[in-house]
Amino acid sequence: MIVSYRWLGEMVEFDAGPDRLAADLTDCGVVAEVIESGSSDSILELELTTNRPDCLGHRGVAREIATLYGKRLRSRRVEWSECRPSTSSQASVEIESPELCRRYSARLIKGVRVGPSPDWLCRRLDSLGIRPINNIVDATNHVLMEIGHPTHAFDLGRIHAGRIVVRKSRKGERLVTLDGVEHHLREGMLLIADPVKPLALAGVMGGQDSEIGSSTRDVLVESAWFDPVSVRKTSKALGMHTEASHRFERGADLEATLPAANRAAQLIQELAGGEILQGPLDNYPGILQRSPVLLRRSRLSRLLGLEIDDHEVERLLDSLQFRILDSGAEGWKVALPTSRMDVEREIDLVEEIARHHGYGNLPSRLPAWRGGAQRRADDRLEKTVTERLLHLGYSQTVTYPLVDAREDLKFGATRGISVLNPVSSETGVMRTSLLPGLLASLRWNYNRGIRSLKVFEIGKVYGWVQPQQSGEHSRVGLMVTGNLEEKTVHGAAKAYSLFDLKGDLETLLEPSTPGDQVVRFEACNKVNSHWSAVAAGQIRLGDARLGSFGQLDPGVCADHKIEQAVFAAEIELGQLHPLWHSEPRARKIPRFPAIQRDLSIVVDGDVSYGDIESAIRDTRIEELQRIFPFDLYQGGRLPRGKKGISIRLVYQRLDRTLVEEDANRFDRAVLASLRDRFGAELRG
Repeated sequence: MIVSYRWLGEMVEFDAGPDRLAADLTDCGVVAEVIESGSSDSILELELTTNRPDCLGHRGVAREIATLYGKRLRSRRVEWSECRPSTSSQASVEIESPELCRRYSARLIKGVRVGPSPDWLCRRLDSLGIRPINNIVDATNHVLMEIGHPTHAFDLGRIHAGRIVVRKSRKGERLVTLDGVEHHLREGMLLIADPVKPLALAGVMGGQDSEIGSSTRDVLVESAWFDPVSVRKTSKALGMHTEASHRFERGADLEATLPAANRAAQLIQELAGGEILQGPLDNYPGILQRSPVLLRRSRLSRLLGLEIDDHEVERLLDSLQFRILDSGAEGWKVALPTSRMDVEREIDLVEEIARHHGYGNLPSRLPAWRGGAQRRADDRLEKTVTERLLHLGYSQTVTYPLVDAREDLKFGATRGISVLNPVSSETGVMRTSLLPGLLASLRWNYNRGIRSLKVFEIGKVYGWVQPQQSGEHSRVGLMVTGNLEEKTVHGAAKAYSLFDLKGDLETLLEPSTPGDQVVRFEACNKVNSHWSAVAAGQIRLGDARLGSFGQLDPGVCADHKIEQAVFAAEIELGQLHPLWHSEPRARKIPRFPAIQRDLSIVVDGDVSYGDIESAIRDTRIEELQRIFPFDLYQGGRLPRGKKGISIRLVYQRLDRTLVEEDANRFDRAVLASLRDRFGAELRG
């Protein structure tokens, strides 16, 4: 938005120079910069946010200046002489699409003389980047830059029966706009038409069939409110961006239509003569009623950190066109103007007062706090997981919670929560798994030559708890690929395997207290489509399922152009509380030696080692400190469908030395449990 320093000075009296004015406007939220300085005038450029269409005219900016410096905004009286007959006897307006055109106001001026504009008007428009055309069109452009509300002038003689119809375009309609371009209109675009032809693209640009020319004698001035979305869609579809569409897209003032039409009619009469017919046309199907807002003194002082005098609050609100309906002990009941549709709540009024009181005048003070700091429920879990994985050589990564819907569906059991207005198709849903983000991170490194990588992420996943209720919970995801050990002069490279991942998971999920229930790993057939059919499993703690792990399906890796094995795991963070329910505590180093026993047993081939270890632990032998397998034997002299497993058991006490008889008793208890559970036999 370009504004004239001199023109602003005609609307409100102030002493600040152009540079000082630009700085002060910027401090109150209207970012301004002097882009041209001269002896007669200076030009300022305003960088306005989309919620401030009220400042898209000089009068709106002048209102900000008046409030800023405590001055009064000069009023301009719109005076003219009307003559008979009435406007309604010569023209009419019909709104067929009231949802897209909530108000249409018009004025009729008869007997005008079209010609060049006076020098003062040409200079003013030219300084603002607007090319002067003739006195009628220039008058509407002057009103646009003055009030900020677009108006348009039609040649009444070229409107069939003087009848304006606001309607949607029909299939196959065309319109040649004022720039000489013929447009093939899409069905449903909002038009200004007469009974036989389109006249203008509503809110965007007029058409050649009704433009002002040298032969024009009677002028119909349009001033309306058009739906921002409708104007934006038409403007974008046709590749047209105009001063009018720029304002309508941001939301014009519904109550400014008639004042703008009156001001344009007055200026046209001054510049081109003619007679203004009696009374306006003002088709207003649904009057906008805005509910007042209560601004509480307590809320104002608490948010700003200081008490602002009542007179100052009332001055600022009144100057910004917020009318105070009532004032009491609690606060002020404030009526909201239609020019400030961005102000809807009490907090918005607080912001308006803060802007003009001055952010620099607000104290740098923290609000009073009577509560106490406390850790989140998952804080200790996240810290433990992070520390353990970093010690295992993993790198932590953070990925976006918005992912591609098709990619998410590969890893999630259900469809994710769709985003209504995604930036792109790659951010269409909230993730239901951490693995898509981890795989994208791995792919980024893989494409840059980093072929051996261990990464993890702790983050939220999202899903539907019920049909209309969403939910979220935390997970930890791991992903590894490449070599566990690189090739050196001392040995060959060793590729990462599923059992290396399982070892990392065992270390990660080791309980904080010895003797607590341990995690079990169960082989299963492809628990989800993204896992390899032969290398996937579940992680369990008692009856609870912690998560899943395995090798990613080679097809999934191929989709990401990764030509090597990738292993991953995903664990529910909240399920880890039983593992680390207490802080780790130091233990005494045993003074007495341990006894080590090796048991070689024969069991059915479908019995998993995890079940064997669970059976051994169920014996509740307090002296049993360690259990681990060290040999697996199949075939040979063993019967078909059998396998041999060698397991090392370590017994130890803190208060005395165990003897052979103790170890024999423990071994018998272990063997009895294995025989009862699996029919195990000692291997000869």
